[in-house]
Amino acid sequence: MSRDCHAAAADRVESMCGILAFVGKPPEVSTLIEALRLIQHRGQDGVGVWHCRDTANGFATTHQRQTGRGDPDVVRHLPDTQHMVFLAHWRYATRGGSLIADVHPILVDGGEAALAHNGQFQLWERGRGRPLSDTRLFSMRIENETSLKLGDRVFAALDGVAGAFALVAADRFGLTTACDRFGIRPLFQARYPGGMAFSSETPALQHLKCDDIEEIKPGSVTDWTAVGPIEVRSLPPAPRSSCSFESIYFHTAGGLLRGSPVAALRHRLGQLLAREHPVDGDLVVPVPKSGIDFAQGFAEQLHRVPEHAISLTADAARTFIQEAASRADAIRRKYVLNTSAIAGRSVIIVDDSLVRGATMKHLASALRHAGASQVHARIGSPRFTHPCFFGIDVPDRKELICEGRSLAEVSSLLGLDSLAFLSLAGLHDALGSEICTGCFSGRYPEGALSYSWRPCDDRADRIIAAGETDVRSTVAVLRTSTTA
Repeated sequence: MSRDCHAAAADRVESMCGILAFVGKPPEVSTLIEALRLIQHRGQDGVGVWHCRDTANGFATTHQRQTGRGDPDVVRHLPDTQHMVFLAHWRYATRGGSLIADVHPILVDGGEAALAHNGQFQLWERGRGRPLSDTRLFSMRIENETSLKLGDRVFAALDGVAGAFALVAADRFGLTTACDRFGIRPLFQARYPGGMAFSSETPALQHLKCDDIEEIKPGSVTDWTAVGPIEVRSLPPAPRSSCSFESIYFHTAGGLLRGSPVAALRHRLGQLLAREHPVDGDLVVPVPKSGIDFAQGFAEQLHRVPEHAISLTADAARTFIQEAASRADAIRRKYVLNTSAIAGRSVIIVDDSLVRGATMKHLASALRHAGASQVHARIGSPRFTHPCFFGIDVPDRKELICEGRSLAEVSSLLGLDSLAFLSLAGLHDALGSEICTGCFSGRYPEGALSYSWRPCDDRADRIIAAGETDVRSTVAVLRTSTTA
């Protein structure tokens, strides 16, 4: 799925939140705007900025928020100062809502501090008229202990909290970063010419001219000033289990994950897919832009060259997540096919993942209408059959096209001549053993899922809404939903 094409985004797994923060001398405003733009694909429900600077009378904080797609120009009028603590966040809502009050950074201590995160804390409270975001609930934990400095309060608030998160908290003294002990959600640190910078993805840091970009260690809670780390705390250790979907889809192709270029990881997945499921065909065609690196690896393994016979419409990049009623029309407007290249040919279409299947069904039909003699599909990840409880807004399981259906049934439903997915073994071959595959296998990192937490599951929501939930019923729902 292309990050530039959110017209049909509801057909796919949605993106993650994005964080950009620094402490030190602010970069040039134009440079900062472009760095923010480089992580904009990670959140389409709002953008927020908090910053603090010293003044003659002490210090001053500024908090700005926008709902919807938002605009990186929100920092256009950043004050000219020699030192600033800065925190920005692109929000993708998995809990709470898209109201202005839910846009990060969330204020703490009456606005003298703020926090933002990517992922999901497994926190919930009953008896409220409107569900609070997990970040707002977490901020309440921090405010319970005002006598401690911010980093100590973050560390204390994380005690016993399950889930997956990459968090940045800010106050006038600097920044505190915290990452879940499994390494599910990534956060990167680097030194830039004016101080220290942090981001959910490496390209934003590269644009800030950062040196020595490193992924923050899982389970670490660290206080930072412009000169570097000043205090490091550690959560209880756990086996590494990075989110596999960061490599498959979320991360920008030009970024790095676990020291490897993301584009190269996807290329490798495509090669393994071709080894596992070769197919005779005239054209290897990627779904733009999500399938490009996969298709290149797939074609290379079969000694072919990809044919870019499907392109995006001119307005696709300006279309965003839509309601279900307009989803099909949005998908129809999203793509343009090169009929002269397709007519009379057997087509192998390659994409990163298959969730609801509406896009693939439309493309299969459009390819046949353009004269394709056969349409085969190859998917560079395993069958997507389970929900995610770690910050990805996965559709209801009954909407997942692979849930409860055989491969032949899915292929027939989509109008394909054949369909194949990369195996779990192939996924591990490309990405290593230290990954979370819960959305494919239903097996989640041990200790990352709290059975006393309200899951994002429609059956649990109905039970809770009826006032019938206790720990036992929540456990039952979770076990039903997450067991392979």
